[in-house]
Amino acid sequence: MSNADAEESLVGAEISAVVFTRDYVQLQLEKQSELTLGVTFIDNPAGLVAGNWTTRQMDGWRDRLCDLIGRTIEFAAIDEQRMSFALGDDRIDLPFDKEFGPESAHLNANDRWWVW
Repeated sequence: MSNADAEESLVGAEISAVVFTRDYVQLQLEKQSELTLGVTFIDNPAGLVAGNWTTRQMDGWRDRLCDLIGRTIEFAAIDEQRMSFALGDDRIDLPFDKEFGPESAHLNANDRWWVW
């Protein structure tokens, strides 16, 4: 499965939950044509939310990510270096810097999986 297939799966999905664990962040997504979607960020995600750039090292970054619940992904781009998607004026960006190991992110859409 290609990055273009993954991008297509992301576009139109609504963020229904943000899950925080010690080692990763997961966005749970809902989309009419897909039963379930999930994006797991193993490296440090960053984002522009409500005009403020935020990273895991900054105060309030969890709140800013939670502010995206109920928003719909309008654009997604994935290449060898990063995964990015836009929700209106806000965006999430995940550089694939492999800081934490060989995998930076996972996307599952029903029985389809992508790993970067």
